Amino acid sequence: MIFNKKLKEKDLPEEDAWLFIIQNGRIWVIPEAEERIRLPFYQEWLRMNLKDHLFLYLGDFQEKAVYSLSIEPETPVFSAAHFKGLRELFSHWDPSLYNLAAYVSQITHWHISSQFCGRCGSKISPTEHEIAKECPQCGLKNYPRISPAIIVAVVDQERILLARSPRFPANFYSILAGFVEPGESLEECLHREVKEEVNVEVSNVRYLGSQPWPFPDSLMIGFVADYKSGEIIMEPGEIEDAQWFTRDNLPNLPPPISIARKIIDWWVEQRDTPISETSCTTVYPLAEA
Repeated sequence: MIFNKKLKEKDLPEEDAWLFIIQNGRIWVIPEAEERIRLPFYQEWLRMNLKDHLFLYLGDFQEKAVYSLSIEPETPVFSAAHFKGLRELFSHWDPSLYNLAAYVSQITHWHISSQFCGRCGSKISPTEHEIAKECPQCGLKNYPRISPAIIVAVVDQERILLARSPRFPANFYSILAGFVEPGESLEECLHREVKEEVNVEVSNVRYLGSQPWPFPDSLMIGFVADYKSGEIIMEPGEIEDAQWFTRDNLPNLPPPISIARKIIDWWVEQRDTPISETSCTTVYPLAEA
C-alpha cells in the first residue's frame, strides 16, 4: 500500500477526499449495484447537516487526501446508514483499499483513545512530523499502540494441532496464538504459549509471515513449528478443546482474511513436501510488499 501518512486535525476535508466515517469500529459505506459498496463523498456527508465535527487528516492515497471521523453511537441521523466492519469489507474491496481501511480504523481508534497525557493529564495534540501526539506541558509523546502476538501451526508429520477457545462458534478451530509479554522474544513467547495452552513442546520454529490485525491494534507474527513431545492438556478457561487433524478431516476454520487461515492453507498445500524441509522462501505468500 503506497500511502503518504500524516496526522492532523482539520475542520473541512477536500470534496474528492477518501472519507472514513466510523461508528463503533464500523465504517459508513454506500451500497451500489451488483453488491458493490463505496465510501461516501464529502457532499453526502454535508447532507447529514452535522456541525462541529473535527476530521482527522491521515495523509494521501492515490493522490487523494484521506480523512476519518469517529461518530458517537447515539448520533440519530446515522441510525439508518449502512455500516460495515472490516471483516465484512474484505470481500468487497481490493487489497489496497482494504489495507487503507484497516490502517484508518486502527489510527482512528488510537486517536480517540489517546486524548490526554498519561503523565500529567494535559490535553495532547498530533505532532507535525510523525504519527504521534505530544503533551504541550511535559513533552511526553504518545505513539499508536501496536500489540505483537505470535500465531503458530504446530505440526507432526501429516497432522496439525488445532484448538478452540470457549468464545469460538461450534466446531470452529484455529492454530495457537498469544500476545508477547514484556522482556520476551517472539521465540520465547511461542514456546511459552504452546506449553501453557496445550502442554506441548515444539522445535524447529520457522517464520512464515505477518499481518496487521486492527481489532483493535494487534500485529500477528506467524510461525510453523514441529511437535517435539508432550500429551495435550488444555489450559482451563483458555482452551475448550485441542486435537490433531489431518488434511482430510479439517473442522471449520478461520476466514480467508486471517493469517491463521493462510497458514493452515499453506500447510494443506505442502502435502508432498516434508514440513521440516520448508523455509520462509517456500511458504504461502501471506502478503505482498
